[in-house]
Amino acid sequence: MIGGVQNIARITELRNRILFTFGMLAIYRLGAFVVTPGINAEVIRSFFQQMQGTMFGLFSMFSGGALEQLSIFSLGIMPYISASIIFQLLTVVIPHLETLKKEGEQGRKKINQYTRYATIGLAMFQSMMIAVALENGSFGQGAVAFPGWGFRLMCMITLTTGTAFIMWLGEQITERGIGNGISLIIFAGIIINIPSGIGQLIQLIRTDQFSILQTLTFGVIGIAVGFAAKDTLANLISGVSIIADAPYKIGDYIVLDTGERGVVTELGMRSTRLLTRDDVEISIPNAVMGNAKITNESGGPAVEHRIRIPVGVAYGTKPARVVEVLEQIANENGLTVKEPAPRARMRAFADSSINFELLSWIRLPEQRGLVQHQILMEIERRFEEEGIHIPFPQRDIHIRTGALGAEPEEPR
Repeated sequence: MIGGVQNIARITELRNRILFTFGMLAIYRLGAFVVTPGINAEVIRSFFQQMQGTMFGLFSMFSGGALEQLSIFSLGIMPYISASIIFQLLTVVIPHLETLKKEGEQGRKKINQYTRYATIGLAMFQSMMIAVALENGSFGQGAVAFPGWGFRLMCMITLTTGTAFIMWLGEQITERGIGNGISLIIFAGIIINIPSGIGQLIQLIRTDQFSILQTLTFGVIGIAVGFAAKDTLANLISGVSIIADAPYKIGDYIVLDTGERGVVTELGMRSTRLLTRDDVEISIPNAVMGNAKITNESGGPAVEHRIRIPVGVAYGTKPARVVEVLEQIANENGLTVKEPAPRARMRAFADSSINFELLSWIRLPEQRGLVQHQILMEIERRFEEEGIHIPFPQRDIHIRTGALGAEPEEPR
């Protein structure tokens, strides 16, 4: 562990990434203390103190306490997460989004752009509802100094801009920092409330409202519950990270480093479901997905997926004819695409054969095995027609008789 910390100081890029991440998180925390113009922060704070332990307290926790004083970051990152979930579902039912999803990196960028627009729309709607609730006294009487449309527009612009800025911070951390920016922002918002909670507990003990024995009892219970729920919490955090970062989407064909592979059929907060080639649906916890190396074969800048088929022919065969036959076979297959065109390449002179490789492209990665089977069957048939032989390794064996170590006899 000490060696790992020392490596941080030695590796310049790693050190800069860590410092950049902490700097962005510090900016996020500073913004949580900037109060929205026209708000009486004391009234809002008093309201949330009365609402501890309710749904309002939970929302305040996820916003890192920003909602408690109605700062410019009150909405937090939740509109972005909501928009991401909405578009994950819409890609299944809207043909245009489904087409974009299959267009690779360019389509993914377009969907991400739509997600950002939806985030702004949700933030504007939520901020307007908050402004109306503030004027109506839902957060306490006297929360708004000058009610009216001027305040509503100011509140809507301020809170929406705050959400957009947090979304930008998360993307910057992901690209130039360490880890997933959205997950780190959520984690920072939760963990920042731990010191204040400990301080409130100490105050309760000092005023004899809470005994040390009760504290120890609840502490043991909390530790037990924490260990019991750690997997659930890990799945939840990883699920939010997957939805926000979008390393894969519903309909993508992915391969895990543990060997599982299949089409993503459902992306939930607890687990991801894959439909395998055996038509069996498996559910993988998001905590496993978040720590696994995932190859998204439906991702990338192109829609097509390349397959490679190695082929060896006997010496004495004309290489140009082999290339011509292999490319004809790939072009005649109904599941391969014509652009990029299939091509065959001569790779090496091996011990028993001249080695070639057939490169072809398909549209659906789950058809890789089927296409390889069809092409291999056709290669065997066409080679037999063309008189092209597929060799097998051969070795000459010389057998010598006589006792071990004896001098060889003179040839007669």
